[in-house]
Amino acid sequence: MSRFPLILLISLLLLLASCHKESSFVSVSLGVSGLEQVQRNDSFDLGKGLLADNCTRISCALFQNGKKYKTFTQDITSPTFGSLQLRIPVGVYQMVLIAHSGAQHCTISTPEKITFNGKCTDTFFAYDTLYLISDTALSLTLRRAVAMFRLHITDSVPPAVSTMRFYYTGGSSTFDAVSGFGCVNSRQTEYREILPEMVGHTVTFQIYTFPHQEQDTLTVNLRALNSSEEILFEDTFKPVPIRLNWVTEHSTKFFTDLNHERTVNISLQDSARWSGTITF
Repeated sequence: MSRFPLILLISLLLLLASCHKESSFVSVSLGVSGLEQVQRNDSFDLGKGLLADNCTRISCALFQNGKKYKTFTQDITSPTFGSLQLRIPVGVYQMVLIAHSGAQHCTISTPEKITFNGKCTDTFFAYDTLYLISDTALSLTLRRAVAMFRLHITDSVPPAVSTMRFYYTGGSSTFDAVSGFGCVNSRQTEYREILPEMVGHTVTFQIYTFPHQEQDTLTVNLRALNSSEEILFEDTFKPVPIRLNWVTEHSTKFFTDLNHERTVNISLQDSARWSGTITF
């Protein structure tokens, strides 16, 4: 065989190998079309909310045969936030997608173990099995993964208070996307700075957690600290009833009653998810 046909044959074989390799990959477009049952401006909307109005980060992980294939992330600064374009091998994958507003992207170790660095925020998710044999476009409506406790303090913040510390147990800071619930018994702590414009006024705070089941309870300890981290006021609320995709609300004076424990007794009333408010 002459040299020229040999070179031509080698080039053809390389081209065929390249085409075969490329044909074993598919293009996948993942788009978040909405969020189920999103709260808006102290009213409740049973429709779908917009991702960018509620979350600032997305993490999407694909697993195959029990092992993580790859994690894809986005934040709200991306011009295509809410739309992921993937190029991956043909196959069957378990997909986990998490949307939240934490300080950093979450860590998806497995579909059953998702951890967050910092405080828990309003969080939405999708979990599904993807059978990818050709180019695919998926439109996802994310489900809410958390319960909220909203506390209205009805007396004015004193000038000496610089920080509010929430310490609460009964919920989870780690999420299981397969079950849709929290999966560890957490001791969660969050600090909220008192800004100058808050002094002399009533304030409202809200915290989130992943319930272990549809209905759960929290014990919430609240401290008001001065600039030296000394306790000025303290109160404990228990049991605080929570429910997945519900808001639990409580209104109370806090800065006029010192160092006592508040016992709460309430029964949950059936209502539409997240449009339901538990008040005590």
